[in-house]
Amino acid sequence: MSLYSEYIKEREDFETIELQDSFLTYEINLNGTLCYICDLFIRPKKRRNGKEYLKLAREVIKRLEKSEVKFIFCNVIKGMELTDYVLNIHKKTGWVSHSENDEKFYLKISFKNFKERFN
Repeated sequence: MSLYSEYIKEREDFETIELQDSFLTYEINLNGTLCYICDLFIRPKKRRNGKEYLKLAREVIKRLEKSEVKFIFCNVIKGMELTDYVLNIHKKTGWVSHSENDEKFYLKISFKNFKERFN
């Protein structure tokens, strides 16, 4: 576990997936049926072809495979340079709009659908 992962675990109680060119943090709710992706970062040079996103998704599947998770949620911050790009990727890969507020779009996907699309 990296120093960053230790910090996030201690501070937020989030789990971390770290790859060479990306990381993702997530938490599972108390009853174990919902996973919330808190942060996702991919190095700029690795963003445009989708391969790094696929690697992260497959790691999420490995981690959640034996869990009771039924849905995965994430949010996309409005007004950022990559907002439209990120929303398009998520929608093309099966995520659907859950809700939104002034700052964020909230998306969801069933874990079953997530596995079918990324495994």
